[in-house]
Amino acid sequence: MSGIKKGVRLLPVFACCILLAGCSGNEIYPTSSQAAKKTDLSVSWWGDDVRNEYMLQTLSSFAQQYPDIHLSMNYTTSEAYPALYAARNAASMDCDVIQISYEQFCRTDPAKSFYSLSSIKDYLNLHLQTAESLAWGTKNDTLYALSNSVDLPAFYYNEDLLQRLDVSMPSTWKDLFALADACSRKNESPASSDSGTIYPLTATRSDLFELLNAWMEQHSGCTMFDENGVLQYTEAQLAELLTLYQTLIEDHIVLITEEPAFAISSGQAVGCFSHASYASSLVLACDGADFTLLSGSLLTAIPESEPSGWYLQPGLLYAISNSAEQPREAAKLLRCLVSSDTIVKKQGLSEGYPTTSGAYQKLYSDNSLQGLALTACMPLLEDRDSFSLFPSKLASGTVRDHFFSIASEMLERDGDPDEFATRLRVAIERLS
Repeated sequence: MSGIKKGVRLLPVFACCILLAGCSGNEIYPTSSQAAKKTDLSVSWWGDDVRNEYMLQTLSSFAQQYPDIHLSMNYTTSEAYPALYAARNAASMDCDVIQISYEQFCRTDPAKSFYSLSSIKDYLNLHLQTAESLAWGTKNDTLYALSNSVDLPAFYYNEDLLQRLDVSMPSTWKDLFALADACSRKNESPASSDSGTIYPLTATRSDLFELLNAWMEQHSGCTMFDENGVLQYTEAQLAELLTLYQTLIEDHIVLITEEPAFAISSGQAVGCFSHASYASSLVLACDGADFTLLSGSLLTAIPESEPSGWYLQPGLLYAISNSAEQPREAAKLLRCLVSSDTIVKKQGLSEGYPTTSGAYQKLYSDNSLQGLALTACMPLLEDRDSFSLFPSKLASGTVRDHFFSIASEMLERDGDPDEFATRLRVAIERLS
């Protein structure tokens, strides 16, 4: 691990103004007839070592391309970033260019937080974006944010543990519960008394909600909300959802943790449910381990059927703060972070599958389309039409937070799922 990376990991926020190498030269750069005035720009992002490394490399490239722009960089961890982002908004101190998640974008009133990109579109190389990717950062017919990748759900497994348990990699929900039975037998054996519980799956709380919803959509044949945002799940179906959650937790089928990569690398879990973008974190965490990581199928109710219930979402979004004093200069930085050759090559598949025009060809020529991240993206490449965008009402996290609040109380009180399903329905309907 490099000295830069080690230093960043020790700090909740990393600020740096020293940048080096050059950005891509084969892009469209609007010019001014007047000499550019020295401009101060700030940029913020969060993430792990993989993201931090390619961001630093890309920003270094930008600095040499634009020596008249002085950059200050603010970095923090994934866990701390939402609080930092909220604090900056509250104090009107947010950075000029901001990296945000799709969840944060869906929770935000962009007109109050972000600069309209429509007025500076000539600085953004929008011709490299697809209509779909432009729609991700658009609200009320106004473009506020850009992305350069699309992320999709993914299952990962420790092949060696699967072999030791004598089970195949799951492709259906029935297979997952067969893996759970195998783990249960292993956990109950005298030889495993000192090695701790082995879970079939590990996931973050946010990802677990996606998994639960996919199961419900496949078994109910309907989505949680209709096109107008009206709840379609009945109380009986919400009770089923709560019961499934109860089973996954109480039967030790899913280990909820904010660090699934550690659970996999330490042997606490056989599999991990996350996204294609998480492959790089898993590979890094398991570097040197004596087992092989595999990317599995998206689970279905019926063998070899289309993977319904699973959704796409933007890998990352970049926006310009509405308090930016130099929005045109900020647009140059945003463009570099979304569509420059540097970001395309350095980012690779670490945020999901690239959507910028020409990105696939660049990565292919560099022999970068390989490894665990590529296999995790294969369901999208093989059957793009079976996926749709994660509904904003689900992506905002508000429904998820209500679900886990009520589900956790149900488990604590050993409550009746039918009773708590009524409370869940009322809470969700109040969000409309």
